[in-house]
This record gives sequence, C-alpha cells and structure tokens, in this order.
Amino acid sequence: MAKKKKKPKKKKGSKPYDASLNQIIEINPDEWGQFLIQKFGFVGGIVSLEESNLSRTLHADKLFSIHGIDPRLLHAEFEVSPHKDLPYRVLAYNVNATVAFQLPVSSIIILLTPKGDHSILTGTLEVKEGDTVTLLFRYKVLRVWEETIDSLLAFGPTLAPLALLTNEAAVDPENYAHEIYQRLQKDEATSKIAEDLLTPMTVLAGLRYGKEFAEKILMSLGNILKESSTYKLFTADAKAEGKVEGKVEGKVEGHVEHALQTIFKIGTKRLGSPSENIRQKIAEITDLNRLDEIIDTLLDVDSWEALFPA
Repeated sequence: MAKKKKKPKKKKGSKPYDASLNQIIEINPDEWGQFLIQKFGFVGGIVSLEESNLSRTLHADKLFSIHGIDPRLLHAEFEVSPHKDLPYRVLAYNVNATVAFQLPVSSIIILLTPKGDHSILTGTLEVKEGDTVTLLFRYKVLRVWEETIDSLLAFGPTLAPLALLTNEAAVDPENYAHEIYQRLQKDEATSKIAEDLLTPMTVLAGLRYGKEFAEKILMSLGNILKESSTYKLFTADAKAEGKVEGKVEGKVEGHVEHALQTIFKIGTKRLGSPSENIRQKIAEITDLNRLDEIIDTLLDVDSWEALFPA
C-alpha cells in the first residue's frame, strides 16, 4: 500500500505577514538591528541575523546577533493582535534562546498596529507566590505607530514599510505612501530596494488600512515603479532568465509578479531549479495569499514537489 504524502507543515506560530517581514528584514538586517540598538540604548556592534537550524526551532520571529564589545542577541517578536499571554511566550523564547546560545538575550515586542496593544504590555512580567516575586522578566515594547517617518527612514530604506504604519502617515496614508516611495526612488542604490519592498510594503499597509487600501496603493506605487528605468531593466533580465513565467492577471499584477520572482529566487537557492511542470503550476497561481503561503513553506520543505502534496 502506497504511503500517503504528508502536507508540508506550516511553521509553528506562523502569522500571515511573516513572509513579508522576513523578506524585508533579510534585505538588510543591519538597518533593523541598528534601529533597535539606538531606540533602546543597547551597546552597538555589527548586526547579523541568527539563521541557524537551532534558531528556527525556537519559533521566535527574529533573532539578531550583535557582534562587538557586548555580544548579545536581540529577539524581535512582531504582533498585530492583542494577546494576554504574549509576555509569557516572549519569556519562553528568551529563556530558550539564552540556554541555546549561551548569550544574553534582549526581547522586544514590536506592535505593528494600535489594535495589537494591550494594558498588560508594560515591559515587566512578574510571577509571584503570595506577595513574593519569584520571577522578574523585563522586555521592551516598540509601538510602531508612535514613531515618526523620519526616525525610521534615518536607519535605511528597509524600514520604509514601518513608516507607513505610523500615526504620522495615517493622517493621509495614500499621500505618505507616495512620498515615502518616491524618496526611495531618488537614487539608483535605493531604487532597486524600492522594487523589493513594493510587495511587503503593501501587505503590511493592509494590516492597518485594510486590503482594499493595500490593493489601491499597490496599483498606484506599481505605476511609479514601472516608470523607472531600473525596473524596466530588472524585469527584462528576470524574464530572460526564466524567473517569471505564465500569465499574471488582475489589478494586483505587480504584486503577483514580484511574489513569483521571490518564490523562484528563494526556491532555486534552496532546492535547485524546479521542473517545467512545477514552474508552470506556480506561475499559474494568481492568489496572493497562496503565493505568500508558498514563500513561507519554502523554508520548511526539501523539494519543489512537497509544495503540491497529492
């Protein structure tokens, strides 16, 4: 009797926006790390992502390694919904990472939208027996909406998606989306990054402003992008290499095309070139949620075929 193929497991604790955040942070983790170091007064150093197999088994959102006179890990946990147990989960991640890496770990809860805030998020977790405090855990809380656009962009273009979630931008999000994106288009160095940020930027914008706004702004920013010479050169090269195939339809054409590029780029690095059959199957997908799911799943499977279990 033939064995039934198992469906690829989704990462434990995976959130719908995880793939987008991963994509943004991995472009330049040092920009994110330096922002958090400056924001909370940690001793600085060179920052890299901790991407070992061990770090992935901890199920923490992101672990940044700080290399310098005070080596440590920064644990960033992203949230958009209120959870009373969040400080306890962060404590568990912190302890596990401390034991696993034998380094001090500073935990930071990064709240992406106001609806994720909760009165329990004070920065201190006390566990008591009667009147005696038996455990005291301190963590940091970053409420993204309280930041300013300039304070985020000062650390680099990969923080632009967070800038759109600030209260400053919320006054007129469509106008600020254009302003932020056009700032990224100013020179050749950041214009290429702007292309990489288009998809995740609109996904995260949808967390605060809704899917309808995200689709609208995607089309609008996509038009700005398509006018740039860098974009024209990039898409021509991508098509010549066969990284984008199949028909991409609908009003979120640019978003879908970018997601396909990401899938083939990450997948080829991890799994080798896909078969023509698999390539065609993926290229025919126009559902953005499904494409985002595939990007997330690519980190867990050991073959292209595992993405399409029988």
